[in-house]
Amino acid sequence: MMISFGGILLISLALFAAVQCEKFTALKDLENILHAEHGIAHDLKDYIKNEEVRLLELKRLAEDFEVHSAEALENPEHHLGNPVNAFLLIKRFTTDWEDILGKLIINNATEGFLNRVNEKAEYFPDSEDLSGAAQALLRLQDTYRLDTTEIATGDLQGVKKSPVMTSEQCFELGRHAYNQGDYYHTVLWMQEALQRWEQEDQKTATKADILDYLSFAASMQGNPRRALNLTLEWLQLEPNHVRAQNNKKYFQQMIAEEEEERRRKGDEGPFPQDSEFKNNPPHDEFRSYKEFPIYEALCRGEETHDIPDKKRLLCRYKRHHPIFYLRPLHEEVMYLDPFIAVYHDLITDAEIAKVKELATPRLNRATVQNSQTGQLETANYRISKR
Repeated sequence: MMISFGGILLISLALFAAVQCEKFTALKDLENILHAEHGIAHDLKDYIKNEEVRLLELKRLAEDFEVHSAEALENPEHHLGNPVNAFLLIKRFTTDWEDILGKLIINNATEGFLNRVNEKAEYFPDSEDLSGAAQALLRLQDTYRLDTTEIATGDLQGVKKSPVMTSEQCFELGRHAYNQGDYYHTVLWMQEALQRWEQEDQKTATKADILDYLSFAASMQGNPRRALNLTLEWLQLEPNHVRAQNNKKYFQQMIAEEEEERRRKGDEGPFPQDSEFKNNPPHDEFRSYKEFPIYEALCRGEETHDIPDKKRLLCRYKRHHPIFYLRPLHEEVMYLDPFIAVYHDLITDAEIAKVKELATPRLNRATVQNSQTGQLETANYRISKR
């Protein structure tokens, strides 16, 4: 069969077009792979960069742990006798440790490393310990009338020095108080958290969260206008936040009701402004006892009543028994009737250390007797161990 030249040309062109089409498709696919490879390279570099940041953070954390523990172990009793140090240590191995595991370790750690960490985890405090440490610090603040800013800057009336607290750490204390329904301390510590947030170059807390807690606590302490102003500041940061919007309406309603009540009583004076901010301390059942102010004054080393014949109070050596002839007792007379005395240096430091060594494994949370049931139970105002 004869095929014309024109037919051959058409067939050849068709075949060439088909081959070129396959070749074009293959090159495009390979080009896509090259683009993917290029993207993977950037992804790997980002991953490596993130890993380097993570490892640097872990290295910084390890060095911080090492330095902190070494300094504290030089004199553990002195270090842990500071309530701020105790709170921060417990916080480090409760809420902070969970963040460390989640952000820096668990997603990237080997099973062996986690096993080694878990072996030590039995010694870690829990959330109840953190709550107890926070409660103890707040109680000490009240008893010794410590200024919030001075505590946060590490100055406990010049007696003990502790680390400067971050905005986040102040926020954590305020949040604990909030969860206990203690709006007095919530206001104190959220205000301190806000002030420190403003001063921090690297923010450790979220301003909106601070304003959230502070505004509600301010309202509960009788400051609806201050609460409204704080909420308006919060809404500038998060305009669409539903709770902030609802709180704004709630505080506006509180203000309107208070103004209406004032008008009903015939009070035409100016409405109290923020300069008259109210933040009165709580008066729970424990604080209602008449002995409570005396107890706090004694803790502060203050004299709670006049001491008769004060000039007759003296220090002297006493030999009540032949055993004390060579080493007499150091007696300090504190009160004559009834007779009260303090004996100093009764046992040696080595004997004290031995008593503590024997007693430490048997320490348990101190209890009080329930006045109604007669049962021994723990109480949030007695957080020591015995």
